[in-house]
Amino acid sequence: MEVAAGFGEHVDVQVGRLVDEVERLGYGDNTLVFYIWGDNGSSGEGQNGTISELLAQNGIPTTIDMHLKALDELGGLDALGSPKVDNQYHAGWAWAGSTPYKGMKLGSMLHLAAANWTTAAGALCFLACAVAGLVEQRTPRLVTSS
Repeated sequence: MEVAAGFGEHVDVQVGRLVDEVERLGYGDNTLVFYIWGDNGSSGEGQNGTISELLAQNGIPTTIDMHLKALDELGGLDALGSPKVDNQYHAGWAWAGSTPYKGMKLGSMLHLAAANWTTAAGALCFLACAVAGLVEQRTPRLVTSS
């Protein structure tokens, strides 16, 4: 989760820099900004968490101790998010990361079919829209397909 949070923070800062520059150039009141968080939900394929996606996808059993030993050999926590590992967090964190939706990407297509898009945690992308001075300010609302 820390790697995902760090990525989200970094992206947010970079989008903020872009919007600041548009405003500095004097185009802020005449610009629409659509910011889509395109990861489309959290992923539970790691089930128990892993530092190797291929191990999880191929059903190769591992233990936490095995992961910690391998991680120490690769540089410790600094290796997370680097090309040295292909980590996935525990499925429980995937459920938490999809809040307020029910489910996660693992099986999200089943959620779509069974729930008519209402609980599609892994298939919806978040969107923020900035429309300075062009439309009346309204309370944000969640819009889903039905």
